[in-house]
Amino acid sequence: MVTVNGKQYSPSLYINGVYVLRVDEGVDKYYWSVPRQITVGNVTYTPDIESGVANPHEFVRVNYSISNPSPTPPPRYVTFIIRGLPTSQKATIKVENITYTADSSLVVTIEGRWVAEEVKVGNDVYSPFPHNGYARFGDTIVIDYRKVSVGSITPSNLSNAPSMKLHPAGLTKWDPKVWVGKMLYVYKILDVIGEGGNGYVLKGEYNGKEVAVKVLKLDRGDAGEYFKDLIKESSNLVTISSNPKVLKIYSVYVNEQVIEDILKGNLKLYETYPPVIAMELMKGGTLADILLDDSFYYSSKWEKTVYRPIKDVAEALGFIHSQGYVHMDVKPQNIFLTERPSQPYDLDKVEFKLGDLGSAVRINGKISQLTPLYSPPEVYDGVAKPYIDVFALGMTMYVLLTRKDNRPDLNEMNEAFDCYVKNDVNCVKAKVSASKSKLSSWDPNVPGAVKPLIRSMLSPDPLKRPTAKEVVEYLNRIIT
Repeated sequence: MVTVNGKQYSPSLYINGVYVLRVDEGVDKYYWSVPRQITVGNVTYTPDIESGVANPHEFVRVNYSISNPSPTPPPRYVTFIIRGLPTSQKATIKVENITYTADSSLVVTIEGRWVAEEVKVGNDVYSPFPHNGYARFGDTIVIDYRKVSVGSITPSNLSNAPSMKLHPAGLTKWDPKVWVGKMLYVYKILDVIGEGGNGYVLKGEYNGKEVAVKVLKLDRGDAGEYFKDLIKESSNLVTISSNPKVLKIYSVYVNEQVIEDILKGNLKLYETYPPVIAMELMKGGTLADILLDDSFYYSSKWEKTVYRPIKDVAEALGFIHSQGYVHMDVKPQNIFLTERPSQPYDLDKVEFKLGDLGSAVRINGKISQLTPLYSPPEVYDGVAKPYIDVFALGMTMYVLLTRKDNRPDLNEMNEAFDCYVKNDVNCVKAKVSASKSKLSSWDPNVPGAVKPLIRSMLSPDPLKRPTAKEVVEYLNRIIT
């Protein structure tokens, strides 16, 4: 559209790629203008000249070209959309440890790690999916709250499956924040990463390199015996961790005399010289974190993604077993990622490593801790065997594939634990027998390609389970 002396004209003649307009109003001056922008589809065109004055019989040429407008600055906020909560209930979301509450939507002006908490309404629990992630400016994050059923994996029940001591507690709880900003041996402690069943995990630094510093707990009745074994085995554990599928251990700091004094009540020593294992810091989190992220779990790549870390961990276990040890704490929380993938398709670029080698026990050694969800019934015999790790790996694969913790004998396993710590031998035998009976008839609802493997790994008869090497061979056939 061209405006000439206040009138609008539409060029109708098109010659050799040029629209032609002829205006003859019998005047001395022709005041003209053209649109500042013309948009065709998603493309915007701008003229080289927008207006002017022409004389009679003068030729005016206007060239339009594709414009390159200044990019709109990216938004400096993150939007959370909250769905599925009962009326009047609010969600609690933490972004970089700042707490927010909202009922339907939330806008925050910071980037970083975020965590959504479960919401309890009476006896009902509403769990967020996804429950955590990394928020970047411009993101719109949709969190669906669902009333969870018995046997479903949620953030709370997954994190509440720590290793449990087979002996009564002997030391009160400890606040790991006392170490932040201080030196533990050669490491400056920067932050608290988390807490597990047998230790506090801190972020440390040495020579400009960040490391994970695990301070071992002393809340075990047999702490003295355990740490004597750890002192004896520490150099071997450091050597074993050189395997590329195992989380690297840099050093172990344990002093038997100091441990004895701490157990006698000198807690100041626990603050200044606690038992420590310094390890490689894996910034990608664990498979337990990825499992709870809907964008990964419901992606088309998830099933095949699970097979690769299980194979990697089986390789790690094969090496650990060949060196005369049993890991004793295989579970999703102890399978680490070198980096956090931003989307499911990036999982192929990530390396997986088996961590928490500090829980390892010599083959035929005494078991001092366990996680009932991932342990076989014979664990209550109290003797470490490689096939205990194979069962735990099979249970890990089941949990990763199904997001369920509904093994049929879990109640019996937990009850057997209670009987064990009470030294009720007959009760333990009865519960273990019931556990084996239920396991023998269990038909896990897993993909057909791995059902034979998982059923054999979860056999109540340890002699019918495959070796770690056989697990690797089976999965190699599927993956390739």
